[in-house]
Amino acid sequence: MAALPTFEIIDLATKTDLALLGSRMDRLEGAMVGLGSRLDRLFLTLTAGLFVIVAAMVGMFLTVV
Repeated sequence: MAALPTFEIIDLATKTDLALLGSRMDRLEGAMVGLGSRLDRLFLTLTAGLFVIVAAMVGMFLTVV
């Protein structure tokens, strides 16, 4: 026991502290799921925009040739 570092009783986590941390982690996980779906939509939008730009460039090239 003498080898253990000393600490204040206020530094200990209680069951209430752990429950609060768990609920905050659950909310964070829910937010991450929402963020993932928004990133998926953004990726699809950007990909579609890239195809439109490439198609426009090919169309311009074909009209010149």
